[in-house]
Amino acid sequence: MSKTWRSLVACALLVGIVAVVAGCGSDSDSGSSGTTASTEAETTGGGEGGTAAQQEAKEFVEENSDLENLDWPEPPDEPYDPGKGKIGIIIAGAGGSGSVEMGKEAVRAAKAAGWEPTEPLDGQFTPSVASGLVQQLVTEKVDAIYMDSTQPENIASAVNAASEAGIPMACAYCQSGPQFKSFGGPVPMVTQNGVEGGEFVAAYIGANSEGSTAVELVGDDPAFPILVERSDGLESGLEKYCPECELGVTKLTAAELAKPGPPAFSALLSSNPSGALDWVVGGPADPFGGLMMNTAEQQGRTDIKMVGMDAAPEVLENISKGGITQADTIAGYRYAAWAAVEQAIRQSVGLKPWKADNMPHAFITKANVADTLEQLPQYYQPPAFDYEKMFEDLWSGK
Repeated sequence: MSKTWRSLVACALLVGIVAVVAGCGSDSDSGSSGTTASTEAETTGGGEGGTAAQQEAKEFVEENSDLENLDWPEPPDEPYDPGKGKIGIIIAGAGGSGSVEMGKEAVRAAKAAGWEPTEPLDGQFTPSVASGLVQQLVTEKVDAIYMDSTQPENIASAVNAASEAGIPMACAYCQSGPQFKSFGGPVPMVTQNGVEGGEFVAAYIGANSEGSTAVELVGDDPAFPILVERSDGLESGLEKYCPECELGVTKLTAAELAKPGPPAFSALLSSNPSGALDWVVGGPADPFGGLMMNTAEQQGRTDIKMVGMDAAPEVLENISKGGITQADTIAGYRYAAWAAVEQAIRQSVGLKPWKADNMPHAFITKANVADTLEQLPQYYQPPAFDYEKMFEDLWSGK
């Protein structure tokens, strides 16, 4: 698939900026590439329905806009005594609002279970830093470890050290292979299917686009596979729901994405005048996409439309006021933190972890965003699911 002209121009302007910040985050290279989702769109014969792909996308968005009747994974309902202990809390990076939110919720969950949490430790979106923090907690002989968005494969020696010390771990918004053990089994993950999340974004774009459409993905850091999975899902989803969409990719690490702007995104806007870009997907995650949204609006780029992922407070407010963000998809950040803490504690008392890597997705649009604003400034969590009481009852020991 050929590169788009805008990505080629953006790449030239980004070289100087990206070279300055490329030492941060993962070992991935920064750059741009462009792909066309498909060469032809199957048509329905014209009329108001648009193409068959667009009609399918519209139906998909409508079917997945119910925020209340969602199927959340839940632990076994038999109460147990969680005992007492100290749990280390490691967040992916203090520069990301989602990680900060999950860290706060992990502390609350640990206290609700009667455990002593550390303060959230900042992984700085850098695997070597996260690895050092795990090693530090092993040396301190904590009783369990919570992490978010940190791939165990990227800190393998530290994960193995915790396992050898008999310290159970669990991770929110991570993926991991079975070779990385925690208390005799794979490190439990509490997350969504990243590919599915990317396909949701693609469906919304497809439902609201006509003809040739320029879509730019900014992010795709291989150190954080949930972001890569979402990027993959965006590409495959556009092939299905928007075959005339042309996808460009500006690769940036999470450390770069967390910078105000970020600078490389500002350069991308400068190299693409009004009308050159139709849609932008940032991160792809709201902690990063929200920064890009604010930058674009500050520069008066109301020609750009954005779709978010994770239901960050500022993004939901932008949808509500009619800003450049057209839609968002939910994430269970707050729930994931509680569930990952529970998974770590559960293992510490000799119980097996449970499957929690299948959290649901749903759309937030102008039509239903009003129902989400009551929980701000926190990340959105469907109020019908009282997970805090569920976990507190679980830890009652009765």
